[in-house]
Amino acid sequence: MVAWLTFIKERFPLPVYAVLCGGFAVTGARIAGNADIAAALVAFFFIMLFFFLLRTMDELKDYEKDVIANPTRPLPRGLLQPAAVAGAIRWIWLGTLVAGVAVYSASPLALFSFLAFWLYLWLMYKEFFVGHRLQNYPLIYAVSHQVILVPICVFAVAVHADGTG
Repeated sequence: MVAWLTFIKERFPLPVYAVLCGGFAVTGARIAGNADIAAALVAFFFIMLFFFLLRTMDELKDYEKDVIANPTRPLPRGLLQPAAVAGAIRWIWLGTLVAGVAVYSASPLALFSFLAFWLYLWLMYKEFFVGHRLQNYPLIYAVSHQVILVPICVFAVAVHADGTG
């Protein structure tokens, strides 16, 4: 557990991500015209998990490059083993997917947007199954990794608009 806390401290600074995720949750409430604190907290939680998984997936994807270019990062220096990180990613992603479906099953738009960004996250992790080709087109690669912000924003609003949380 200490290794994971060190990873979080170094690669997922909580104050920075709390402000980022809080911004999504609060803006969603403001746009929806609904100040439901429970909905904001639930949206914050799921968006925070999303960004944690995104960071962790990127660390694992970049492991081979980081061994050479950034050997002081947590994975290359052996703080966490790549196989353990891959296992944690699978369990957290799957557990959060099941929890999200359970929480938002009564809200079609919140559920749809949640599923959209959660499944898109998995596709990003797998580099859309064309990673070697995608690397040759940096602009397409960059845009493909920004598209995910649309369903996250819709989710942040839909959670409040539909009264879930």
